[in-house]
Amino acid sequence: MIRQLGEEQDQLERVIEQYEQSLRGFKPKQDQINKQQDKLAGILRRMGGAQPALAAEAFFFEYVGTLLTRTIERYQERTRSEVEKAASEMFVKLVHDPQAYQGLRISRDYRVDLVGQWGEAIKTSEGGKQLIALSLILSAPSSEPPCAAAPWCWTARSPDSIWSTAQTCSRPGFPS
Repeated sequence: MIRQLGEEQDQLERVIEQYEQSLRGFKPKQDQINKQQDKLAGILRRMGGAQPALAAEAFFFEYVGTLLTRTIERYQERTRSEVEKAASEMFVKLVHDPQAYQGLRISRDYRVDLVGQWGEAIKTSEGGKQLIALSLILSAPSSEPPCAAAPWCWTARSPDSIWSTAQTCSRPGFPS
């Protein structure tokens, strides 16, 4: 089970890296589009004296762009914070010595650190990394419905029942 989780973690890290590379590829194009929008909005504002409707439209689109950007940033921060809190709680439940850790910290660039009892980032073993990955997986938001075939469902995220679930859950990837 631990080996399988380690392999899944490696696979997830490769997929995440691919997505990050794709996103980095979009960044220059997004910056170019934003510059063009700002330039056009400035031109429209200057022309606004002659055509008030055009100036109002430019202001509206500039406002909507700013609003969308801020909304996405707030959503990302709130979700990151919620996952950090849930993953920290899960990690502390999974380790043998919970009082030695405060939990996990997810930075704004989504790097995950294990936080010691004094608030410092600490290194961990390969097994500890697998527990961190398991904590993140179990605490990730899920939109899947509960598994009707299992007395306890994976989406319920209870660390006390993980091992029995692996034996009874009918979801793909779980032995039956």
